[in-house]
Amino acid sequence: MEPGTSDLVVRRICPDDWAVARSLRLRGLADAPDAFARTYEEESVHPDAFWIDRAAAACTGNGVATFLAFDGHKPAGIATGIVDDGGQSQLVSMWVERALRGQRLGESLVNAVVQWALDCGFERLSLWVSEDNGPAIRLYQRVGFQSTDRTDALRLGSGVRIRMWVRHLNAV
Repeated sequence: MEPGTSDLVVRRICPDDWAVARSLRLRGLADAPDAFARTYEEESVHPDAFWIDRAAAACTGNGVATFLAFDGHKPAGIATGIVDDGGQSQLVSMWVERALRGQRLGESLVNAVVQWALDCGFERLSLWVSEDNGPAIRLYQRVGFQSTDRTDALRLGSGVRIRMWVRHLNAV
């Protein structure tokens, strides 16, 4: 079966999904090393208990929510909503399998995080994206995010610049 020909589903993570989440996270870090603040080398050494705890924390409640995308039964993407240190909602760790990009799966993941933020009562959702990641920027623009003037380095020692984008959730 060709990618994208079966049903595409997005749902919130369950505790038993920890290995799926680990696999998607590590695939994303390996596929797009300049898109994430953490590296494959940093995350791949975590023991199973780390991933089990992460999945358990992200399946219920308002502090963090991870959403998984599936192409049929095959894991295909991941996105997480967090409450950052400033008490604001933020979309982080977004990644979609290359073969399924351009099929609105990314939009579905973003919309799941947006709904989580709305359900939690947030008025805005922010994210950081590499300034040279045109496909991601177009996705975020399409779903209502606007660029801000805030920029930073992706991580210490990186030449990659990231920019904050914001979506006001109560705007029509």
